[in-house]
Amino acid sequence: MKFIPYILLFLCCSCSASQNYSLQQFEAISGELKDFALTQGEHPSLREELIIPIKLFENAENGYPYAYNPVHERRLYRSQNSLIDSLRLDDATSLEYYALTSERPPQASIARLLDILYTKNWQQILADINQLRLYLKKSALFSRLNYYNGFIGKYRQRFLKSSRETIQHLRELQAAERDQDIVHEIDSLFYTLSPEPRHSLDDFFARIDQVSQYDLKHFRLNHDSNTYAQIVEAIAKEKKVERVELMLKLLQDNLSVEMVPPLFQIIDDKRVVRTEFRWGYWSVHDDSITVEDEVVGMLQQIYRVGLTHPNDPQSRALRGFFPDRSAAYNSHWTPIWKNRWRERSATYRNWEEELYRTNIEALKNNPIITEDLLNSVARSRFFDRDGRSTWLHALPKVLDWNGNVGQATDTSYLKSSNGAIDTIYPGVFVGDFRSDLLPITLQPDELRYLMENCSNPLYLLGFLLGTGQPISSTIHVELLSRIIDQLPPDKVGEIILNKLLYEDLYDWYREDSTLQELLSYEKILSLLNNYRNVVEQRAAINTAWCSNLGLSRSSAAICLVESLRGGGGLREAAQHVFLNSDSICWEKTLESIFEKIEYDDLEGILELVVGDDFPYQSLMEKPLHSLAIPYNLSGANESESLSILQHRIQTLTPFEVYLSYVKAYDSTIVKKDGTLDYQRIYEILTHDYGVGFIENYYDYRVESIVKMLEYHFGTNLGFINSNRFLTSTEQVALADRIPAWKRFLEEKNLAKPIEGSLF
Repeated sequence: MKFIPYILLFLCCSCSASQNYSLQQFEAISGELKDFALTQGEHPSLREELIIPIKLFENAENGYPYAYNPVHERRLYRSQNSLIDSLRLDDATSLEYYALTSERPPQASIARLLDILYTKNWQQILADINQLRLYLKKSALFSRLNYYNGFIGKYRQRFLKSSRETIQHLRELQAAERDQDIVHEIDSLFYTLSPEPRHSLDDFFARIDQVSQYDLKHFRLNHDSNTYAQIVEAIAKEKKVERVELMLKLLQDNLSVEMVPPLFQIIDDKRVVRTEFRWGYWSVHDDSITVEDEVVGMLQQIYRVGLTHPNDPQSRALRGFFPDRSAAYNSHWTPIWKNRWRERSATYRNWEEELYRTNIEALKNNPIITEDLLNSVARSRFFDRDGRSTWLHALPKVLDWNGNVGQATDTSYLKSSNGAIDTIYPGVFVGDFRSDLLPITLQPDELRYLMENCSNPLYLLGFLLGTGQPISSTIHVELLSRIIDQLPPDKVGEIILNKLLYEDLYDWYREDSTLQELLSYEKILSLLNNYRNVVEQRAAINTAWCSNLGLSRSSAAICLVESLRGGGGLREAAQHVFLNSDSICWEKTLESIFEKIEYDDLEGILELVVGDDFPYQSLMEKPLHSLAIPYNLSGANESESLSILQHRIQTLTPFEVYLSYVKAYDSTIVKKDGTLDYQRIYEILTHDYGVGFIENYYDYRVESIVKMLEYHFGTNLGFINSNRFLTSTEQVALADRIPAWKRFLEEKNLAKPIEGSLF
C-alpha cells in the first residue's frame, strides 16, 4: 500500500481546494526541492540533534488539541524557544522537506521555527547568492500550492518591502540565472512589487503559468466586450484546469455588464475547476464546482440581484444541513438565465432594474420568501422607500430553519453579501463583526406599518426583541405590548428565552427602564414558566424528545431573571441553580449561564465556584478560555488554579492579571526594570500569529497579549469592545487586531518593524 502523507489526508477533508492536487504533486515538489538542495551542498535530512525535538513537537501537536490546553501549549512554546538559538540556516530545507513528506508533521511548530529562522537570517540570505537562489527556488516550487493559506504560500511575501538595492540585485541574478523556476519567480516578484495594475492581458497570457491569484490585481483590463470575449475564448479552448480557474478568477476580479454576452458562450461548460468540502454532523461532503457554476455566480454579481425561483434550493431551510451539489452552488439557475438570454438579450444592459422589479413582485406575491431573495432586493441600486416597505412586509414569509413558513422567529440569518445592505441601506441595518444584520432604527410609521400588515406576530416579536436598542417611541411600546398579549404565553416565553441566552436581551433588559415596565420580572417569569411546562409535557409524551436540553435552557433563563429581580447578576443566577441542585440538568443550566460570563463577572462567580462545595469547577474552563485567561498554566488541579486566579482578580488590575499569564509563557516581555519590552511583544505578535506550514491554525495564547495591551493603553483601537474571543468570527476580528496593535506600537515609537518578516 502506498504511503500517503497525513498532511494531504488532513487537507482533503478540511479545506476548500482550488484544485484537486494529487499525492504525485506533493511528491514531485519535495523531490525537486531535494534535488536542488543537493546541488547547493545541502542535504534535506534533519540533523540528529533536531530529530528528537521535532518528534516531540509532532507528538504534542497531533496527540491532543494543544492550542486548547494551556499547560501543553506552554511546554511546546518553551521547547520551541529553547531550540531556536541552536538552529542554523541550512536547517530550513530539512524542516521544509520533513513538513512535506512526514506522515504527521508538526505544522505550527515548523512554521514558527522557519519564520523566525528566515527573519533572523534575511540579510545573510540576500547577501549570499547560493542562499538567495535556494530561497527563490523554494518560493517557486511552493507557489504551485499557492491556494493553501499557510506559511508555504507566503515565501514571496518577504520581498514586499525590498530596497532598491535588493531589487537591482534580483535583476542582476535574473539576467545570469539558468534555472527557469528562479527566472520566473523573480519575474513574478516584480509583478507583485508593482504598485499599480500596469500589466496587460497579453502579459497575462504570456506568463499564465507563473501568475498566482494574488498577482491578478496587477493586471489592468479594458472593460470592453472584445477583451472579455478574448478571455472567454481562451477558457473554452484551454485544456489545463488550473489555467481555466485562473482565467475565471481574472473575470471575477473585473466584473462588468460588458462581459455578459461572452459569458453565455460557456454557461453550459460542465468542466470541474475546483472542489470544496463541507462538514456535516457525521460526514464530509465534497462539491465539484464547474465553469457553469462560476459563470452563473458572476451573472448574479453583475446584476446584484438574483432571479426568483419557486423552490429556491439555496434556502438553508430547504437544503438542510446536508445540501446536494446543485443546492450549494449555482448551476440550478442556468436554465432560467439561458431562457432570459433567449428572450431578452437585446436589453441585457437593463436587466438589473428589470430583475429588481420582478423580485419586488415576488416579495409581494410569493407565499414563500427565501433569505437570498431578501438580500438580493436590498442589494439593488434601485432599492427605494417603496421597496423598503415591501421588503419589511415580506419578512414574515421567510422559511425558518425547519422549512416552516410563517413560524420563523430568528432574525440573525438576515446577512448581507460583502456588507452590501449596510452600505446601501444605512441607518436601518447595522452589521457587527459577526455580520448579523438586525433592524435598529425603524421609524414609527414603519413600526405602525408592520403592526398593521404583519401576518406573523411571532416573527415580529423576535424581530423587535432582537434589536438591543432602547424603546424610543410610543408605537414601539404599543406594538410589543399588543404582540405579547395576543400570542400564546409559551411561544412568547420561548422567544424571550432564546433572546436572553443567545442574544443581547439580558444586558438590554438591565439597562432599559421602558422595557422593564413593559415586561415586568413577574411577567417574564410567568412566560418562561409557561414554556417550561410545555417542555415537560412534551417530554412526558415523547421520551425521545430533547427534554434535558429544553429544561436546562428554561431553567437557566429563569435563574437569570430571578437574579435580575433581586438586583444581582450572573453570580446570583448561578448560586440560585447551585442551591437548587436537585433540579433536572442543573449542570447544563449552569453551563448556559457561564457562557455569558464577562471579565467583570469573574470575581463574583469565583466566590461561588472556588471551594470544595462546588463540584463542577471544570465548567469554568470554557468561559475562561473565551476570555483569553489560561488559568491552569501551572498544571495544578482545578481548585488550586481557580484559587490562584481568584486571588489575582481580587488583588490585581485586569492588565496585571493578563500580564501574569503572558509572563508565564514568556518572561522576556518584561525588562529588568519591570517595564514592558514592547519590541519583544512586537516580535511575538509577528511570529506567533497562528500560521501552520500548509494551513493556518489558531494561537489562542496571542489573545492574552492583545487583552493585556487593551487594558494597558485603555483602548481597543476602535474595534468592537468584546471581552470574549471564543467564536470563529471573533477570531477573524483578532486577526485584524494584531496588525493594528503592531501599527500602534510603531506609531508610538515603542517598537520597530522587523526586517524580513512576513507580517
